[in-house]
Amino acid sequence: MIGLTGGIAAGKSLAAAWFRRRKVPVIDADRLGREILDMDPELPAQIRRRFGDSFFDEDGALKRRELGRRVFADPSELRALNELMFPALARELEQRIQAHKDEPLCVLDAALIHAWGLDERCDQVWLVLAPAELRLRRMIENRGFPEAEARERMDRQLDPDSLRADVLLDNSGDVASLVAQIEAAAAPLFNQLGLKLEKDLLDD
Repeated sequence: MIGLTGGIAAGKSLAAAWFRRRKVPVIDADRLGREILDMDPELPAQIRRRFGDSFFDEDGALKRRELGRRVFADPSELRALNELMFPALARELEQRIQAHKDEPLCVLDAALIHAWGLDERCDQVWLVLAPAELRLRRMIENRGFPEAEARERMDRQLDPDSLRADVLLDNSGDVASLVAQIEAAAAPLFNQLGLKLEKDLLDD
């Protein structure tokens, strides 16, 4: 199992898409964190009790962006949200991991893979890196974040340069450069596992 991680806007999703295009199962922990709110009705109720009604619309849907602004502005609030979410997320992640245990290769895509201790479950950890100012610009230009909010979110993450990794991927250039690095790192692994490595599939 490859643990795939990286700071916000570093390009982790591009790397995950590379594996998906080659039919490698990808467990998207970040997406799963959003899905469990629909899977476990008690979670929204706990969030409402802890953070208040103002973070839900009139139909009862969680206002994720508004809650994100709240918790990323205050470490104690972010910690409280994680404590609510993680038990359910950990159970679901374990189920997904077990469901793919007989696959020759599986990718666990998680921004918080080190914080959650999931790096210990992985045979390799791949870390996608990009300079902080470039990631900031991507958040502002591509995702529409105000600069102050983008900086807050970046500041609440672990320093990517301090994280343990077996493979480092530099995404300070274009997509073709990132894909070339992924192919170079994946080639010996695919060969070892007897998997065919398609090299002509670029991400959009």
